[in-house]
Amino acid sequence: MISVDHSRAFAHSSPSQRIFAEILKTESFLVKDAVPRKEAKTSDKWDVYSAQTAELILSSREEESDVLTKACRFIGGDHDAIARFSYVVRAPGIDHPILRIKRGSSSLLPNGAKVEFIDEAQQQIASMKRLFTFRKKYKFSKSGAELFTLSLKNRRPLAELSINGDLVCTLHHTWDGPNAHLFERGRDFAFRFTSYGRNDPTRRLLLLGFFIALQRILQAE
Repeated sequence: MISVDHSRAFAHSSPSQRIFAEILKTESFLVKDAVPRKEAKTSDKWDVYSAQTAELILSSREEESDVLTKACRFIGGDHDAIARFSYVVRAPGIDHPILRIKRGSSSLLPNGAKVEFIDEAQQQIASMKRLFTFRKKYKFSKSGAELFTLSLKNRRPLAELSINGDLVCTLHHTWDGPNAHLFERGRDFAFRFTSYGRNDPTRRLLLLGFFIALQRILQAE
């Protein structure tokens, strides 16, 4: 694996990137399904809150869905699981997107199509692909160079995610931590970062994007 230096990722950053760098210092997040239960679903909507403060810090919306994708969301089931997605992620107070996460249709692809992570300047940060292994492993790369491989191990009611054997974060299907009243079991999930990679904002950014798209990534496998 080629070593890639991320330490200067935000050295000459825009205001929104600096805000994102501050957001990435948050340790625990609640990811809530923002589609009302009584609303006919034609797109994915996710809101990301700080578990510590209950503050809304990110919103992800499918703003560029085509008619076919909207129909798949409405129908649900297998059609919905393999459909393309294109998430536009914004922070409160910033009009333009600070992150885009997109994937083509996963039809006929057993491990799902490649997921791309794109910054506000429309430059690819990385792409991600599920590896053909018994365990769930996801390789993040850029320009053909591997950045890191993320391993996911389910230990219900949580899952552990690690890089090279080091625990990076935990995924929670139930939540009894701070502001647990915001959590709706069966629709929402939470994740908590460890101290690993705290000084690597690019990696944290990619992991945050991974969690925003997590439902679609897992459904396509």
